[in-house]
Amino acid sequence: MKAIKKDMRYEEAIKEMEQIVETLSSGNISLDAMMELYERGLALSKHCQSLLEAYEAKLEVVETGESE
Repeated sequence: MKAIKKDMRYEEAIKEMEQIVETLSSGNISLDAMMELYERGLALSKHCQSLLEAYEAKLEVVETGESE
């Protein structure tokens, strides 16, 4: 499975996840390929969650800094 680059943008990860869902929904792939794509999708999901948490933390810093 291809590693997720730490600098992968949120939009890129979402686009790849959409492609994975489309491929999985087609049903025209082997079970091994399905498992591989499923694992990739989970990794992308975790990456997106991590990015969102980082953005949220930045927003909190900005909001806190502005209110002082």
